[in-house]
Amino acid sequence: MIKLLSYLLRMSRNISLSRPTIVLALVSGLISGLGLTGLLAIISSVLAGKADHSYLLRFIALCVIVPTSRLISQSLFNTLTTRAVFETRLESCRQILAAPLRSLEEIGPHRLLATLTDDIATLTTALTQIPLLCLHLGAIGACIVYMGWLSWRMLLVVQIGRAHV
Repeated sequence: MIKLLSYLLRMSRNISLSRPTIVLALVSGLISGLGLTGLLAIISSVLAGKADHSYLLRFIALCVIVPTSRLISQSLFNTLTTRAVFETRLESCRQILAAPLRSLEEIGPHRLLATLTDDIATLTTALTQIPLLCLHLGAIGACIVYMGWLSWRMLLVVQIGRAHV
């Protein structure tokens, strides 16, 4: 994931989107994941009978924040991915056209076509998974914090058990 993010940051110099856009996309994905855990915590409290009227307002707020932040994250990453793939294809074509004919003949047309089609498609697939990864990382982090809040002893047992595996 770090290599993909560094690639996007390098590509952001060539495309019209800035680094704050990438940061905003990452943060909104994390907010979405944190919000999902917040929804779980609210539902758990209501089912346990510990709810009051403020839970309804928090639930409604999270029902607005979670999909909105996920939409923002996915939209920004889709735009970034589309532009990065376009720039990558354009740069690959430029390099192919600038290469000596002898080198191109040695490489062969099948490798050149594979680079322009398969490799870039793989890159696109990887880049489109970043919003989901951010969402899941936020949810996992928030779930660990929530577990510690519910029972710090159980969190320690889980962490110790994980360390022995």
